Amino acid sequence: MVSNQEYRDGASRRQLEPGTRLDCALAYAAQGYYVLPLEPNGKTPLTRHGVKDATRDPAKIAEWWRTCPEANIGINCSASGLAVVDIDRHAGKANGFDTLAALEAEHGPLCSPVVVKTGSGGEHRYYRVPGGAQLPGKLGPGIDLKHNNGYVVAPPSVHPNGTAYEWMPGASLLDAPPLPLLPDWVHAPCAEHSNAPMDVSDRLPTEIARACSALFSLDAGCDRDAWIRRAMAAKDAGVSFGAFNEWSSLGANYEGEDDCRAAWDSFRDDKADRVTAATLFHQAQKAGWNDPAKVRIAPEVDAGRYRLLSADDLLNAPPLSWLVRGVLPASGLAALYGPSGSGKSFLALDLCAAVAGGAEWFERRVTAAPVTYLCLEGEAGLSKRTHAWREHYGRALPDRMAFITQSFDLRNEADVDDLCAAVSEAGLRDGLLVIDTLNRAAPGADENASTDMGALIEACKAIQRAVGGVVLAVHHTGKDAAKGLRGHSSLFAALDAGIEVRRDGERREWSVAKSKDDADGARNAFRLQLVELGEDADGELETSCVVEADEAPAQSARRVLKGATQKLVHDGMQLLLLTSEHKGEGGAPVDRACVRKDDAVTALAGDMTCEIRRRKPEARRALDSLIAAGLYIEPEGWVWEN
Repeated sequence: MVSNQEYRDGASRRQLEPGTRLDCALAYAAQGYYVLPLEPNGKTPLTRHGVKDATRDPAKIAEWWRTCPEANIGINCSASGLAVVDIDRHAGKANGFDTLAALEAEHGPLCSPVVVKTGSGGEHRYYRVPGGAQLPGKLGPGIDLKHNNGYVVAPPSVHPNGTAYEWMPGASLLDAPPLPLLPDWVHAPCAEHSNAPMDVSDRLPTEIARACSALFSLDAGCDRDAWIRRAMAAKDAGVSFGAFNEWSSLGANYEGEDDCRAAWDSFRDDKADRVTAATLFHQAQKAGWNDPAKVRIAPEVDAGRYRLLSADDLLNAPPLSWLVRGVLPASGLAALYGPSGSGKSFLALDLCAAVAGGAEWFERRVTAAPVTYLCLEGEAGLSKRTHAWREHYGRALPDRMAFITQSFDLRNEADVDDLCAAVSEAGLRDGLLVIDTLNRAAPGADENASTDMGALIEACKAIQRAVGGVVLAVHHTGKDAAKGLRGHSSLFAALDAGIEVRRDGERREWSVAKSKDDADGARNAFRLQLVELGEDADGELETSCVVEADEAPAQSARRVLKGATQKLVHDGMQLLLLTSEHKGEGGAPVDRACVRKDDAVTALAGDMTCEIRRRKPEARRALDSLIAAGLYIEPEGWVWEN
């Protein structure tokens, strides 16, 4: 079989000359292709009527790209006389290249000298459209066929994941040999009449093959009335004229191709006389045809396939593998969660350092493993936390620990694919992958909706299947921290392990909230130890914190706070003061940490769960209540703890 690469080797080696998007759009139009502007790094048309606005007019094209020089380029397939085979490859979905291999094994190669490598790792293969062809919308799972009212993104456009669309070597639309016709097996030729029995544009090759199988199971030597009815049913099912003529020639009363063509072209979409595809399949089944879509091949019976275990076998089975003994299993989905200000991110970093270095964590045995930490809540804060860890312990973080601070969306398949590829390429598989936080990894998602949360859970599981080890999501609790994880209950149900972080005043503790294969409930106190990092460019002292085990007995309960919002604001203020670089401002004692009230309100608003427009007023109201209750002091616009 000739491969698409071998087919392209005969093509010209000249490539599309680099230039601006406008230069490229004009070059396509000069070759007769209709173009339109798409949003930068996206696929959505920028014009009012979308693909219908595509043009070859240089003046209009120049106007579009002068308005938006970084606009991606789209090509209207139908207007340009193109059919483009779009082969996709996304994690968790059908691989179009697997489908293509199966189709080529059955029908022969689907080659073109004009091929684009798409931003997601797939391909666009370009063809001319045969006259009178009815094209399917799909060729199978993972393969679309772009033609009717469709468009494709053309180089040098950029995919939403930041990867550019590129012509394969020697495969430019402008410089390659004339485009080949789309192979016959991809489409069903139609009669010239516009009133064909039905639109078969959505017929898949597998469906047409099934219809041909049914037709050839019937006797072609039947009487003419039966032959006419079978012909009408076959055409309705998507059978091509060539296949129908071949079948007819098997009958003793065959009168030649002209007779077949005359009958074939005479069929009309008259509901009173129409014979549908269902008739073809019904008659074939009566004749003993085995429908390939329904035939189930009975597997060979293997009595030894399943091993029956005794109680002794289970007792002697290998023990469960742990990443952190009694806390995190060696593989699965986990979450570390708690209210704002509880120290979740500090604890997550401490856990990661222990796993990457193989050091005990809160007196628990740790199996050394690589760590990937997605910090989505600010690179600056992460830098200070890692600096504090190094200063406190007198050594750098372990080498097998890597950080990612770019934006990431669990619902974007390209983001998930690229993340898995990066982890694998860096040799960090089968370890711990932390997503901090789940909320930042799903911008705009409704955490309370089962569909949205289900999509996030499946994306996390897809990452775990791809890179192995444990995927740990750092997440918040809701307004009522006692109810656990914020959002839909399906998240907690899907976890293999859960670590809950709590705070009562200055006392913090984490506990095993869920363990599918071990006891849960054990509590471990910790404190955030302040670490001085030196002075910044303005001479101000910079600080951050590290986690230390706290062996001190629990203190008496703090003053009772009124409601979940006050508790949320109080916890947030504790963290703001702990990490504040300001002391002694506004009349505060010289060594007392303080924060500007307006800055505090802005930061606390991010923790509110009410409507966006109400978050700042809600945070200010709660802080004022705590000041009025005497928990905090506020002179001259500065706030510190009383």
